[in-house]
Amino acid sequence: MINKRQPSADGPLVTIQSADASAAHGVLVADDIVFVPQPPARLLTAPKLNAVIRPGSAGSAPGESIAVTDVRLLGLDDGKIRASVAVITLAEPSTLRRKVPQYSAARLGEAITAHGGDLWAALGSLGYGVPVDAGREGAPESWPDFRAFAGPGETAVEMHDSIAAFANSGCLTCGCCLDLPPKAPSTDGNRRPRQ
Repeated sequence: MINKRQPSADGPLVTIQSADASAAHGVLVADDIVFVPQPPARLLTAPKLNAVIRPGSAGSAPGESIAVTDVRLLGLDDGKIRASVAVITLAEPSTLRRKVPQYSAARLGEAITAHGGDLWAALGSLGYGVPVDAGREGAPESWPDFRAFAGPGETAVEMHDSIAAFANSGCLTCGCCLDLPPKAPSTDGNRRPRQ
């Protein structure tokens, strides 16, 4: 089942691309962070990724193409709800950033619960624009099981067995929730772009 969404009139439209994998839609949740709900496994193993960011339907600014420097995977399996999101870090902040909806980690958790783990619907309910053709496909049982996923390079996998822990981790990653401190700038001198 695909849940159709309407794009936000004021939000940027994000596509993560690679020569080695099909393009995947994402949501710009912070200046340099994109969430890709239910990411395809091939996207996580691609050696080089690029984010193409275009203004929403009301925007007139030119689009951007920004290299991806890091990919992390957050997974949730609490026995009832399964979900996963790739956390994509961009090499530089997008200039097409829109105003971030105001919400708490608890509200994010409530949205995830209310939508049965459909992160596209959860993010849309919080006020993010999601692409028309983005949505959760199939039943959670048919999704890849990322618990044992080991991607190339420095792709990290972080599994959670509670919605609250999953939501808190997502909020800490993007620094976009009201009840958590903003994301600290990276001081890791060893971080390198995916080649």
